[in-house]
Amino acid sequence: MPPVVKETYTGQVFENANGTCQVSVPGMAQTINGQPELTHVIQVPDCNIPANQPVQVTSTVPQQNYTQSTDQGNEIQVVPYSNPNNDGSSSPAAPGSGNQTASTNQTSYPPSPPYFQTVQLTAVNDGSNAVLSYDDTTGKTIQVTVVMKNSQRVLFSGTFYSSQFHTQVNDIPNTPHMIEMTIENAIYGTLHASIYAPSNIQNSTISGIFAN
Repeated sequence: MPPVVKETYTGQVFENANGTCQVSVPGMAQTINGQPELTHVIQVPDCNIPANQPVQVTSTVPQQNYTQSTDQGNEIQVVPYSNPNNDGSSSPAAPGSGNQTASTNQTSYPPSPPYFQTVQLTAVNDGSNAVLSYDDTTGKTIQVTVVMKNSQRVLFSGTFYSSQFHTQVNDIPNTPHMIEMTIENAIYGTLHASIYAPSNIQNSTISGIFAN
């Protein structure tokens, strides 16, 4: 068997429509034709993972293809984190563009990091406006830097010094956009949070994903 490179990312199911999940994986974002992706999106058929749930995404790439596109000759596995809020089931990712292949040999599920239970980020969209809410029940947040952007420009940026805050962003164009946070926490160190919001998400609530 040729050597392989295995990489693990945190992703999020941002939509589950009729059993097909759309999964945002910021760590797999690429630059395509000179245009950086806001996030990398994987489509997962026959998926029973609910929207807004974080998932672990594992990419296994033959070593000779490692410097090529993340879609070149790799296998993608998408599984939920095991915690009291899910049933421990998994859904393999289907082949996407390029040569992705599905894998169904997952036998155990990764435990959720402790900050999944204590730090929360949500965006509530009511049309052209969105309210961003951050809540850290440990009370140990030192600083939060927020950037909202689409593929053309930065829509909002700000820095907060609280373990709980809400802020409203007005006049958001109906285009896909990304909300990114860098969080300094006295317990967990530096955390990175993100929300991917596709177009046409009026009157919806999307939860963020966290990684350190």
